[in-house]
Amino acid sequence: MEAQVVNLRERLGEDQAKVYYYKFLLKFFLPALGFEMEKAGLFDFTNAQINLHIDHICKRFSQADFFDTYAEFEEQARNLPVGACAADLERRERIATLKSIFCEELHMLVKEGEGKSFRFLHQDFRDFFAAVHLLNEIEMGKANGKRIPEGMKERCLGCYVRRMMGEIDGEHYAKPYVVKGEGWRSDINRGNRLHGLVDCCRGKFDEDVGYAVWNVVSTWQEVRGELSGADLSRLDLSRVPLNGVMCCRLYGEVGGRYLAAKFDGARVPETNLFPQGHLNRVNSAVYSPIGDKIVSASLDGTVKEWDATTDECIRTLAGRIFSVYSVVYSRDGEKILSSSDNTIKEWDVATGECVQILAGHTNVVNSAVYSPIGDKILSASADQTVKEWDAATGKCLHTLEGHTNVVSSAVYSPAGDKILSASWDYTFKEWDAATGKCLRTLAGHTFFVSSAVYSLGGDKILSASYDQTVKEWDVATGECLRTLEGHTEVVNSAVYSPAGDKILSASYDQTVKEWDAATGECIRTLAGQTGTVNSAVHSPGGDKIVSASYDQTVKEWDAATGKCLRTLGGHTSWVKSAVYSPGGDKILSASADQTVKEWDAATGDCIRTLAGHNGAIISALYSPAGDKILSASYDHTVKEWDAVTGDCIRTLAGHNGAIISAVYSPAGDKILSASWDCTFKEWDTATGECLKTHRMEDYPDLPEYYSEKTLNKKLNFSGSIIYFLLSTRNQEYRILLNIPGLSSQGCSFKHLEKKAAGLKKCRNNL
Repeated sequence: MEAQVVNLRERLGEDQAKVYYYKFLLKFFLPALGFEMEKAGLFDFTNAQINLHIDHICKRFSQADFFDTYAEFEEQARNLPVGACAADLERRERIATLKSIFCEELHMLVKEGEGKSFRFLHQDFRDFFAAVHLLNEIEMGKANGKRIPEGMKERCLGCYVRRMMGEIDGEHYAKPYVVKGEGWRSDINRGNRLHGLVDCCRGKFDEDVGYAVWNVVSTWQEVRGELSGADLSRLDLSRVPLNGVMCCRLYGEVGGRYLAAKFDGARVPETNLFPQGHLNRVNSAVYSPIGDKIVSASLDGTVKEWDATTDECIRTLAGRIFSVYSVVYSRDGEKILSSSDNTIKEWDVATGECVQILAGHTNVVNSAVYSPIGDKILSASADQTVKEWDAATGKCLHTLEGHTNVVSSAVYSPAGDKILSASWDYTFKEWDAATGKCLRTLAGHTFFVSSAVYSLGGDKILSASYDQTVKEWDVATGECLRTLEGHTEVVNSAVYSPAGDKILSASYDQTVKEWDAATGECIRTLAGQTGTVNSAVHSPGGDKIVSASYDQTVKEWDAATGKCLRTLGGHTSWVKSAVYSPGGDKILSASADQTVKEWDAATGDCIRTLAGHNGAIISALYSPAGDKILSASYDHTVKEWDAVTGDCIRTLAGHNGAIISAVYSPAGDKILSASWDCTFKEWDTATGECLKTHRMEDYPDLPEYYSEKTLNKKLNFSGSIIYFLLSTRNQEYRILLNIPGLSSQGCSFKHLEKKAAGLKKCRNNL
């Protein structure tokens, strides 16, 4: 920006009035415009929107606090675009002049659609200017009674804006380092704008400053990478998670000293020190049957249940060090079933207690499900067996033995009277659920089986295999009714049509095949894709098929004739998925080219391209009502779009890793996103606010964390970590990171909320 100002002086020469005019636009006006655009979650403004904001900004910078802080502009006030215009014509002329300067003189904005909308020349310009605006507002607040800017109280201030604020303010130079003979050097930016804002917040526990503190401390953490040496005394840190953040450093092998953050007099809720989140990757997160709770399963060996309303981790269901692969609620929502190492655990939702452990498997349990009426439990294991258990007593009713390799899954028939198990031994087995007797072994595949499903009536079984075939079996006789041959590569999946009269298979051979379920004849081969077919689904009415491929196209097919009705071309990279709208009149495709495209299913026309992501889009789906579209991307964001206009309603930013999934809650009033940053977030669909973040504190040494040496009833110090036992019944452990540095500077924790079990023990040891 300073280079632009110097360039202005060189270009405009002695015309000082114009230099100050353009300098004002660059340093204050464009930043205010960028902030409004970022706050709205948009990358462009319509002509009406930009006119409204320009008029508002002109009025904002006519206020006294601006000229009190930046006195050099006061003499030029009469020439600056500030204040309200007396006449509407004068206002329109001023707005037109400013837009012309932004686009044609300063080259910061770009017109699109013959002036129908305006965007910044580059997306990063928007975020940069938004950061500059906030720093300007902080400066004005410091000079006018230590006022805290409203912009810094935003709950959803973009992480990119925060990072830019820190970099502009020089926080990346504030990371502590050791100078030989002098010790630690830290806090060298003391006196800058962010530090000034923190000083304004000290001691204000009753004012609405919590989010301002959170935004500043998060900025320090993100830019510096730590909080060692930071002065956090007398601050309301109730919204700042500190567990897992480096709050102190140690130097010197013998008799070393700590450089610790200062916490004296700070308000620190215990949940911000004691971890609520998982310690490793979350394998799954699902809502309870009525949507009031969330249950998550993790690689850290725990299951956690969360209150979907209050952001509280209700309980941690822990007991083993192995990954929890699956977790489900019972149909009534009163119990939770989890599968992990060699056991299945059932938990009481009301108390969080493990009511029973189903032990008997001798290897990893891959899946566990309740029976249709919930009175039994079925588990499949790598020990080559399936076990059925009495859900009331935990007694093993049957052990279904006979497979000679890993059992990947086991399911009940629709009526619950039979069990179907699939194995890496190339077979399926069907069992009598009452006796545990193996009714039949469905053998015939010559390689791994990809999938197996019952027909809707439960009288047939359909299997797909790596041996390039699909097989249909008679449930009554166990006979292979037919082998559907024709694919030349692995068959990924095989499913029945909604009416059950046809079979659809998708293959690595870049084709989709439709088969007559009555005769086994290949009705048609949907060929034309020149890349692997990623997905193939029937339309809601079953009369059409849509497929998505690595060849960058979506194809729609007539299910009756097999004719390719249309090729939807336009993506410039592979298409991950394609789905119909709930009404079947539209098609939605998500692609690695960073766009979502919506198509008219009747004409094949591309209705709109939803562009705005900066990474591959991993999923796109309609809301339950079909009026919105939700997309999740590798660019760390989730975007919600208006399905009628194609406008981006909001950008849900806050994750620091690729988004791997984003779904609506059953009622459509919330959004749940999961990310590679080891968090999952819940968002309000009405406001776009992040309601809560469930964190999975990265812990680099799980074996040490769970070792017998450190897990005992007393607090145990190991480096910068404290371990203590929270519950002997469920073997739940908690850790505090970097606490030795806090104890060394005598932090009293007098504002620490007394909620956690074991907190008194922690205080005594500090």
